[in-house]
Amino acid sequence: MSGGGGPARVSGGAAPALVAGGSGSEHSASGAVWERGGLGLSEPSAGVAVPPTGDRAVVAELVGVRVEGRLVVPRLEVRQGERVLVTGHNGAGKSTLMQVLAGELVPSSGTVRLPEPARVGHLRQHEWLARPYETVLGAYAYGREGAAEEYVEELLSLGLFRPADLMVQVADLSYGQRRRVELARLVTAPVDLLLLDEPTNHFSPALVEQLEEALTVFQGALVVVTHDRRMRAGFAGTRLELSEGQVVRR
Repeated sequence: MSGGGGPARVSGGAAPALVAGGSGSEHSASGAVWERGGLGLSEPSAGVAVPPTGDRAVVAELVGVRVEGRLVVPRLEVRQGERVLVTGHNGAGKSTLMQVLAGELVPSSGTVRLPEPARVGHLRQHEWLARPYETVLGAYAYGREGAAEEYVEELLSLGLFRPADLMVQVADLSYGQRRRVELARLVTAPVDLLLLDEPTNHFSPALVEQLEEALTVFQGALVVVTHDRRMRAGFAGTRLELSEGQVVRR
């Protein structure tokens, strides 16, 4: 998988004191601080060279984040256009990290900073079946401007479906096919941060390659959790390893 170079930044040491909440800040009952805005996110201009990763806007930042018994992250920054692969054994805290980055899990303590508005796409490890009675094409186009038929070429260009698949109802799809519908929507959505938790579950080797090709069209920051050997072997970007909820290597 090709992608933006440069590392996600993770630093060790003691967790810093929580920052005071200002405009756009939210304090949870647990003591965690959520901050939205102030990260200077901007869209790249057409025809302008993409700056080095260190010069790009931060799309997510964790400082002193702790989820009791599950995750400890002293500091992590993910920048615009970055590719990050998260590895570790089952129960290492990978899915917990993804939930925190997605804003779906409030940590026990620490600070989570996201841009305002936070445009985050999250493919969860466990399936969520949405709009089961739509066709594949209808489910892909749902909520987007124009008629579903206008999205046929776009969807087929991702290589995840054949033309004959587009009129099949989502409820009649296999698990892997339903995952493909979600993936297709996510990689073509205008999000700044895309989180993929085990995206290749129930995928054949050929489909893994097609997923990697589909991801090349995504220009935002990407964080992937996967045990797939082919995907891990071809990954170009930062590698972050978790063990027992702790960052052990990057």
